[in-house]
Amino acid sequence: MQADQAVTGSLDAAARVLAFYLKAAWSVAPKVQSLAAQRDDGEMRADRPLVTEPVLFLPDARVACDEPADEALFYLASAAHAAAHLTWSTARFERGKLRPLQVALVGVLEDARVERLAVLRYPGLRQWWLTFHRTGTQGARTAPALIARLSRALLDPDYADDDGWVTKGRRLFDSAFAATHGADPAISRELGNLLGNDLGQMRVQFNAKTYAQEAAYRDDNSLVWNAEPTPIAHAPDDAPAERNATLRESPNLRELPPDAAQPPRGLAASPGEAPASAAPAEHDDETPSTVVSVARYREWDYVIRRYRSHWCRVESLRSEPGDRLLPAFIDEAVERRVRAIFRAARHRVAVGRTRAYEGDVLDLDACIMGRIDARRGMADDVKGFIVRRMRSESGPLAVLLDLSASAAGRMRCAVASS
Repeated sequence: MQADQAVTGSLDAAARVLAFYLKAAWSVAPKVQSLAAQRDDGEMRADRPLVTEPVLFLPDARVACDEPADEALFYLASAAHAAAHLTWSTARFERGKLRPLQVALVGVLEDARVERLAVLRYPGLRQWWLTFHRTGTQGARTAPALIARLSRALLDPDYADDDGWVTKGRRLFDSAFAATHGADPAISRELGNLLGNDLGQMRVQFNAKTYAQEAAYRDDNSLVWNAEPTPIAHAPDDAPAERNATLRESPNLRELPPDAAQPPRGLAASPGEAPASAAPAEHDDETPSTVVSVARYREWDYVIRRYRSHWCRVESLRSEPGDRLLPAFIDEAVERRVRAIFRAARHRVAVGRTRAYEGDVLDLDACIMGRIDARRGMADDVKGFIVRRMRSESGPLAVLLDLSASAAGRMRCAVASS
């Protein structure tokens, strides 16, 4: 597939083609959407892709690339990289006590792991991605520059670098990848921890707030980390917000800390504002669920007349078989009503068919065979109709719960089934 023929024009025009590419080449089907061109407050970079399981957010190529680039190639490279993550980044890492530099390196190594697996499947992807790796051995000896050189070294087998740290990183990664055939995501965290320690001892400059990978097609790697709530500081003229319900996750995900929704330590409270309580909410005892994806949206604050960036947190949860339909703090009467709605939404689906003497649909094959048998002088016993076997089935159920502080005291629940 030629990049300039596959995708032309802006992202809006290319989104449909990218969706076809992801489905046909990778068997993944995230919805492709445009990422806002402006950066609100630094919480999320608007010049790098954002990968989630349900949605792939892509920035404008003119915003993401420092130098003029082929828009079609940029979108295809970004989509292929996202598909590699969705295919092989099957584990979610715990941040634990990792420093920001180590977190960045873990993401770079995970990018290299899934890209190497992708190149084994589609060798032409290497050329797509190498177009955006321009860092060479020259330049300042800073952490971002060394990380960019390591990224290129792990992708480009012909790239030569004389830096000891880059050489060590390439050697360790090649050895670990060969030993595990690239199938173990743990190598990314282990090597990221080790190489981060080495880079920290070199006293090189690193600013986690402004850091982004040089390769513009790569995302921020939020997909590979366990979802953690981001504390949001109160504006000076805000009323103290009540704490939202905390969601406990399945054993393979971290349990959110009780004070997750509180402002970070060291932030002064607004005048007259009572200190936030660290006591758990009375409805914290919920059904264990697996966090499938986390998204943040801005919300209009009519009091201060401005948008609050990433103020709304929406978590997609998947309940395990046998669990309650709704969290434990929801009244059982509400759950009974929801179950009744869901039962009423069941529909009959065709699960098979049988031949019969009477019916609404002709079975042409049976009719032809019947005419052949009649000409051969055989008994006329033709079952020339099709009767569909039907079964009552229910579809998937989505429950949207409004647990925001503004809705406290009056539970809002929307149910959708298909």
